[in-house]
Amino acid sequence: MAEIRLMQRILASNDALAEKQLSLLNRHRVLSINIMSGPGAGKTSLIERTVQEFKDRYRLWVIEGDIQGGSGCAPGGGAGCGLYPAQHSGRLPS
Repeated sequence: MAEIRLMQRILASNDALAEKQLSLLNRHRVLSINIMSGPGAGKTSLIERTVQEFKDRYRLWVIEGDIQGGSGCAPGGGAGCGLYPAQHSGRLPS
Protein backbone atom coordinates (compact mmCIF):
# COMPACT_ATOMS: atom_id res chain seq x y z
CA MET A 1 0.00 0.00 0.00
CA ALA A 2 1.33 3.47 -0.89
CA GLU A 3 2.14 5.86 1.92
CA ILE A 4 1.30 9.55 1.72
CA ARG A 5 3.22 11.91 3.98
CA LEU A 6 1.67 15.16 5.14
CA MET A 7 4.27 17.84 4.48
CA GLN A 8 2.30 20.96 5.31
CA ARG A 9 -1.19 21.76 6.56
CA ILE A 10 -2.56 23.89 3.72
CA LEU A 11 -5.26 25.38 5.96
CA ALA A 12 -2.96 26.03 8.94
CA SER A 13 -3.60 29.80 8.90
CA ASN A 14 -7.35 29.09 8.75
CA ASP A 15 -7.05 26.74 11.74
CA ALA A 16 -5.13 29.38 13.73
CA LEU A 17 -7.76 32.05 13.02
CA ALA A 18 -10.58 29.63 13.90
CA GLU A 19 -8.87 28.86 17.23
CA LYS A 20 -8.52 32.58 17.95
CA GLN A 21 -12.21 33.15 17.20
CA LEU A 22 -13.25 30.21 19.36
CA SER A 23 -11.18 31.62 22.22
CA LEU A 24 -12.91 34.98 21.79
CA LEU A 25 -16.35 33.37 21.83
CA ASN A 26 -15.47 31.33 24.91
CA ARG A 27 -14.10 34.40 26.72
CA HIS A 28 -17.44 36.17 26.17
CA ARG A 29 -19.39 33.03 27.12
CA VAL A 30 -20.95 32.73 23.66
CA LEU A 31 -22.52 29.45 22.61
CA SER A 32 -21.81 28.81 18.94
CA ILE A 33 -23.81 26.24 16.99
CA ASN A 34 -23.03 25.10 13.47
CA ILE A 35 -25.98 23.75 11.48
CA MET A 36 -25.26 21.94 8.24
CA SER A 37 -27.33 19.62 6.08
CA GLY A 38 -28.62 19.15 2.59
CA PRO A 39 -31.12 21.43 0.87
CA GLY A 40 -34.68 21.11 2.15
CA ALA A 41 -33.73 19.51 5.47
CA GLY A 42 -35.31 22.31 7.56
CA LYS A 43 -32.29 24.35 8.66
CA THR A 44 -33.96 27.70 8.04
CA SER A 45 -37.16 26.62 9.79
CA LEU A 46 -35.15 25.42 12.79
CA ILE A 47 -33.23 28.68 12.99
CA GLU A 48 -36.37 30.82 12.61
CA ARG A 49 -38.18 28.86 15.34
CA THR A 50 -35.15 29.05 17.65
CA VAL A 51 -34.90 32.83 17.17
CA GLN A 52 -38.62 33.26 17.94
CA GLU A 53 -38.29 31.15 21.09
CA PHE A 54 -35.19 32.79 22.53
CA LYS A 55 -35.08 36.36 21.14
CA ASP A 56 -36.48 37.96 24.31
CA ARG A 57 -34.00 36.16 26.61
CA TYR A 58 -30.76 36.11 24.63
CA ARG A 59 -28.88 38.14 22.06
CA LEU A 60 -28.77 36.00 18.93
CA TRP A 61 -26.64 36.16 15.79
CA VAL A 62 -26.97 34.15 12.64
CA ILE A 63 -24.09 33.89 10.20
CA GLU A 64 -25.36 32.43 6.97
CA GLY A 65 -23.30 30.75 4.32
CA ASP A 66 -24.93 29.18 1.28
CA ILE A 67 -22.59 26.88 -0.62
CA GLN A 68 -25.34 25.84 -3.03
CA GLY A 69 -24.82 28.87 -5.22
CA GLY A 70 -21.74 27.84 -7.17
CA SER A 71 -18.85 28.31 -4.78
CA GLY A 72 -16.81 25.64 -6.52
CA CYS A 73 -17.77 23.09 -3.91
CA ALA A 74 -17.11 19.50 -4.89
CA PRO A 75 -19.18 16.56 -3.67
CA GLY A 76 -17.89 15.45 -0.29
CA GLY A 77 -16.61 18.88 0.70
CA GLY A 78 -13.03 20.00 0.65
CA ALA A 79 -11.30 23.28 0.02
CA GLY A 80 -13.69 25.93 -1.24
CA CYS A 81 -16.68 24.53 0.66
CA GLY A 82 -18.39 26.26 3.53
CA LEU A 83 -17.41 29.34 5.46
CA TYR A 84 -13.90 29.96 6.66
CA PRO A 85 -13.06 32.05 9.74
CA ALA A 86 -11.61 34.89 7.65
CA GLN A 87 -15.02 35.34 6.00
CA HIS A 88 -16.68 36.37 9.25
CA SER A 89 -13.84 37.48 11.54
CA GLY A 90 -14.72 41.17 11.11
CA ARG A 91 -18.28 40.52 12.28
CA LEU A 92 -17.31 39.28 15.74
CA PRO A 93 -16.99 41.72 18.65
CA SER A 94 -13.50 42.03 20.11
